Amino acid sequence: SSHLAARVALPRRLLLCGSVVALTQRRAGPSQAAQAASPAQLQDLFLKASQLANEGKLEEADETWTKAIEAAPNNSASWSNRGAVRLQRLMWKEAAEDLRHAAEDLDKGDSPGRALALNNYGNALVAVHDERAIELYRRAAQMAPDDLGEIAGQNVALALFEFGKVQEAVDEARKLLRRDPRFYDARCALSAFLYAAGSTGDAEREWEALQNDGVGATLYPRKDAGAVARVRNRWPPRATAALDAFLRLDTSGNAMDWDGEVKSFAITVV
Repeated sequence: SSHLAARVALPRRLLLCGSVVALTQRRAGPSQAAQAASPAQLQDLFLKASQLANEGKLEEADETWTKAIEAAPNNSASWSNRGAVRLQRLMWKEAAEDLRHAAEDLDKGDSPGRALALNNYGNALVAVHDERAIELYRRAAQMAPDDLGEIAGQNVALALFEFGKVQEAVDEARKLLRRDPRFYDARCALSAFLYAAGSTGDAEREWEALQNDGVGATLYPRKDAGAVARVRNRWPPRATAALDAFLRLDTSGNAMDWDGEVKSFAITVV
């Protein structure tokens, strides 16, 4: 179902904002309004950029979002979506600037659009090793609807692990599972976190619980490293490597680092 797809989505996934109008919160001044694109023109750019992104033509999508920004600089959706595309292009600093702009331009109140911008801003900050990402994810989780709130909450745990806060990551994952025992991605992550913390028995028990659920076993199969393939490029590198190490019962795991290169990461198993 679409609900299940959302529940297993992860940080670096391309998340496009759903509506130009809904995410346009600031009014342009008189001089800006005179040169702004019409709603129809902006919608055409929005649809073209979204289609290009869906087709994997990220450079062209980036260029089209840039045109949308130039046509309507106060449209937060365009900034947010260009930032999301730049996350996919591994342009972390540029993505962070776009997403900061989007988050600040949106109303200060709670909204799904602002939660999405905060979540994606957090994604960019994790990639440049900025721990402010954790607080951004927490804020997004508090204001977002259920599915996006779970994704942002999972990102808190993943970011904590990425920054070496292993026990805090374990605690966050367990908190998520108390709220929703069928949050499969959180249980898979918890197995990896526990293994890295040296709690191999607990890690195996969490993994067994995941595999005993038919859906969980289908989504995260151990055979042929299917679970690692599912999280690859969606989890941050250290969590991905920890899962790889756990499934092979090794002291190191492989994952694509933030620079796009596959590397080996040492996993502390006490």
